Parts: sequence; C-alpha cells; structure tokens
Amino acid sequence: MKTGRFHFLFDNSSGQQQIHDKYAAVQSIEQFRFFTTKITTLSYSLQLGVSGFCDIAANVYPDLLGI
Repeated sequence: MKTGRFHFLFDNSSGQQQIHDKYAAVQSIEQFRFFTTKITTLSYSLQLGVSGFCDIAANVYPDLLGI
C-alpha cells in the first residue's frame, strides 16, 4: 500500500564528491528524497538533481534562494 509518504536524507556534506556519491547511492530508491542543507553546495546539488534545499535560510530569506 502506498501512503504518499517518502524517506528523506537531510545531507550536510561540504564536498561535491561526497554529495555526488551519496546522491548516486540513493537516487534509484523509490520514494526517497535527497535534500541538501548547505547553501555553499546548493547550486551544485540542484544541478545534480537533488529534491531540494532544507535549511533555516529557506525560512529566513526564501526570495534570495528563488524558492
């Protein structure tokens, strides 16, 4: 039975290789979402295809992030 819920990884890696490796490891899992938490890696992460951004900055200044 599908509930519409999903599992999600709240990732705070700083290195692009770490992000790439973690994302590659989980992207084929159905209903799994990968969110980055670091603004410094946001651009790279979004280009990679992660599901989104999950950080306090998204609540404080969402317009600057284009959210």
